[in-house]
Formats: sequence, C-alpha cells, structure tokens
Amino acid sequence: MPNMPTSIEIRVDRESTNDEFIDILTVYRADGDLVVVGDELIEFETSKGVVVVAAEVAGVFRTQVVAGDEVAIGAVLARIEAIEPSHTESVP
Repeated sequence: MPNMPTSIEIRVDRESTNDEFIDILTVYRADGDLVVVGDELIEFETSKGVVVVAAEVAGVFRTQVVAGDEVAIGAVLARIEAIEPSHTESVP
C-alpha cells in the first residue's frame, strides 16, 4: 500500500516579529502548482521588514492567503502536500 502524502504547514512564527498581524505582499505560486525545495512561495511584511518564504519540501502548493491579506501571527499561510521522489530516479 503506497504512503499517503504528508501535508506541511507554512506559518509565521512569533519569533520573527513582535506584530500581531502581517501583510501578505505576494503569493508567487498558484494553488495546485508543483514546487521544489527553494522555490519562493509567499512574501510578507512585518514591522521589521519583508520576508520571503521558500519551499522546504517538494510537493503540491496549497495557498490559504492572497496578496493584500492581513494575517494573524501563527495562522496557516499555505500547505505543501509533500510527494515522494520517483522510484525511477537514480541515486548518485
């Protein structure tokens, strides 16, 4: 039986800001896009500056926000439905 994909949540941690809310500036990927590690996903602004969130796993991007949203610290910005690497890929 194949493993089901794991969903990774993307949130803004309290450690990065003293703000109660952040402003979403840009969502670089569309809902349902395939992303790879390092792809820029979301850009947001806090009182301390602008932050770009990149994918930490490969998978299907599922956004919960759009540009212009004001989002509470700790809220889910997006999810990545992680995918297993192809079993046909060769390992160096």
